[in-house]
Amino acid sequence: MNLINGLFNKFQESGLEIDWFYYAFILLVTIGPILGIASFALSILRLKNDTKVIDFNEKTLKESQDKLSISEIDKMLTTFYFPLRYYLIQSKMLYDTFALKEKSEASNPRFSALRFLCDGGEFSRSDQEIFDQILAIGEKQNSLIERKNWAIQDNTLSELLSLYSAHLRTLKLANNRLLIGRTSSLDAYKFPISLPGAIESKIFELTDKRESISSPNKTSKKKSNTEKNTLSFYNKNATEYYNRTIDADMKSEHSRFIDLIKPGALICDIGSGSGRDTKYFIENGFRVLSIEPSQELAKLASNYEFSYVQNKSLLDIDYRNRFDAIWCSAVLQHIEKKNLAESITRISRMLRLNGIIYLSYRSTRSSLEKNVTLHSNDDILTLFSSNSLKVLEHDIKTSTKDGKHQFNVFLLKKCIEQ
Repeated sequence: MNLINGLFNKFQESGLEIDWFYYAFILLVTIGPILGIASFALSILRLKNDTKVIDFNEKTLKESQDKLSISEIDKMLTTFYFPLRYYLIQSKMLYDTFALKEKSEASNPRFSALRFLCDGGEFSRSDQEIFDQILAIGEKQNSLIERKNWAIQDNTLSELLSLYSAHLRTLKLANNRLLIGRTSSLDAYKFPISLPGAIESKIFELTDKRESISSPNKTSKKKSNTEKNTLSFYNKNATEYYNRTIDADMKSEHSRFIDLIKPGALICDIGSGSGRDTKYFIENGFRVLSIEPSQELAKLASNYEFSYVQNKSLLDIDYRNRFDAIWCSAVLQHIEKKNLAESITRISRMLRLNGIIYLSYRSTRSSLEKNVTLHSNDDILTLFSSNSLKVLEHDIKTSTKDGKHQFNVFLLKKCIEQ
């Protein structure tokens, strides 16, 4: 108020009409807030524009980073992992055709060419030709490992590849008759049988990583309440389930299965649980992709360093004619009846012609088990037939996990390409 009075007095002293004071005062009171609001609105607009610019810059930066990541993954795959897998498979195919007589006479089921040579053995002319080809491939593998070791980025795999390189070099020395009589020191230089599986797992891991970058919004099939409850149960009880199943004796089942598939075959372990079977297959020279819908179980199964576990359900995957064999142990009892037909179709579709399936599912349950669905054998057999799956064996087994429940166990063969 004192300020207004002071201005009023100054205005009078200037000799101007008093009306001009009122006009000026009214104008100031009226326009001042409008100018303030306009200034505030302009600031908001500037802020929104700056936010858009920041969002655009962040999006552009992310796109650039994603492109760089994809380019790096592609480089790792195409210059190292794919060629190494190619050499490993090629070498394995040659090895399976060579020294058949010596392999049949060997006391150890896993014949060692290195041990044979160090013991003073000699191959036939034709076998020596094959062995020389294997060694030539080995030279290419060693060269690749030395030139492209930047792509490994995994200490455990790097160590495994070092053992493999040492094995190849030692094999070459033995072929030149330089290691005769040194059999006792061979264990450190034997072929690391887990290598093919470790390389395949890394290929699956990198391929999935690339897919997640290029298609980040890809969603899984919507789950029913029953599926959600089942996953919730296994997530909550993952550690207990892991401890109960990881050491379960499956030797008989494993033997029946691998006797029907070729050495080094590519296997999909559907519903891998603790990772017990995946670990066994990789440690016996097979290549494996594990599928496990429970996030917590997938984490525990990944403790085995040479496996790769996709955290997906059977209904989320759609591979076509990709696998030589499928291991599907105790999975179908967690598939709802409405999804059974699609599940069997997906399993068959994943398999190559003449591929083998091990499939087991519960035929009994307790009254308290809400996450177990029992399926009619007639329905199952009908679905096998309609999906070109021939039954090779069918048994009823008692659970090795708790000794209580019965399981239907099938060995199947895919007879027609889909």
